[in-house]
Amino acid sequence: MGFTDQNLSNFIPEVWSKKLELIFDNKCVMKPLVSRKYEADASFGDTIHVQRVGDFTIQDYVRNSVMELEQSTVTDDTLIINQQKSHYFGVDRLDKRQSLVSIMPEYVERQGVAMAETIDARLLSHYTDALAANVIGSTTAPETVNASNVYDLFVEMGERLDNQNIFDGPRAAVITPSIRSAILRSEELRKRGTVMVDETIKNGKIGTLAGFDLNITTNMAQVSGTYPLMFFHKEFIQYVEQYSQLVGEQPDGTFVDAMKMIKLYGSKVFNPECGGVIYAAA
Repeated sequence: MGFTDQNLSNFIPEVWSKKLELIFDNKCVMKPLVSRKYEADASFGDTIHVQRVGDFTIQDYVRNSVMELEQSTVTDDTLIINQQKSHYFGVDRLDKRQSLVSIMPEYVERQGVAMAETIDARLLSHYTDALAANVIGSTTAPETVNASNVYDLFVEMGERLDNQNIFDGPRAAVITPSIRSAILRSEELRKRGTVMVDETIKNGKIGTLAGFDLNITTNMAQVSGTYPLMFFHKEFIQYVEQYSQLVGEQPDGTFVDAMKMIKLYGSKVFNPECGGVIYAAA
């Protein structure tokens, strides 16, 4: 008697992995690059007042004459702490008990990533506050950044910051992966026999270019078909985080383990001359 194929699908178990799928997130880069020097003043209240002293005019001295008294000027600027962000989620305890994976820590991690991306987007939006003299291209006439011109554009931006007397301290460039690729293809990195260039060609780590520390992000939003690449000194953006808390709880009348997160923060540009933008065609 020949073998008859039998449907045994009901006896074949389905297997669920005990590991959650790895998720690759947008890279958040801005918080370590900005200034937080006013954070200590933000224990209470919703507004930080920052006084700025005006410039003085040096006079010629005339012997035996009365000097003209120049009155000092002070301007008052404010940083308002008005960004209020929160998130709340919960998991039923029976779902937790019957799950093959420990889902609560994974959800908390996703919660933190979402908050970090929200803050990063806020800080990236300050490209609009850069001094007009430090802006190259526009949304209507963007630069087509490629291997042949990327180095020259970086040098030009460095010169524009120099012209604003922004010399001391590190300079950061926040760019997209496509701009990084253009840099790696440029002649400046491919045809010079130096240890730095050799290492860059081998491992793809550029580090700095034309005086700017490179930071690559995928969190930069397009603006009218362009990417506003940011170049700035640390003092360009001031960031204050006044309150941050992650709280676990069990809502009344439930068997749900819940986590809620809240952030209260603000940011402001006091020194627009410290920042520049290159509008690059997307």
